[in-house]
Amino acid sequence: MALIMIDIDHFTFYNDNYGHQQGDECLKIVSRTMNNVLLRPGDFLARYGGEEFAVVLLKTDISGAIYIAEELVDSITPLALPHALSPVAPTVTVSRWGLQ
Repeated sequence: MALIMIDIDHFTFYNDNYGHQQGDECLKIVSRTMNNVLLRPGDFLARYGGEEFAVVLLKTDISGAIYIAEELVDSITPLALPHALSPVAPTVTVSRWGLQ
């Protein structure tokens, strides 16, 4: 079993700039997108905190978990959701920490 923790970068700034209702929409879009990456029936994504998500992957070793983590992170970029106050990108991103 593997557990992946993901959070949206600088999401407080997003809420401050766009409002909490738009923040909720952003969370829904990001979660749907990441959920579409999980193809096996036993794997699942859950919201863990404000902008944090936990992904549980059954019967997955470390190399499989890293592969899925990269797919999850990479699935967000094409969304191109504007994030004007982010110090890391002009769009919504999730951290690559631990994937280098």
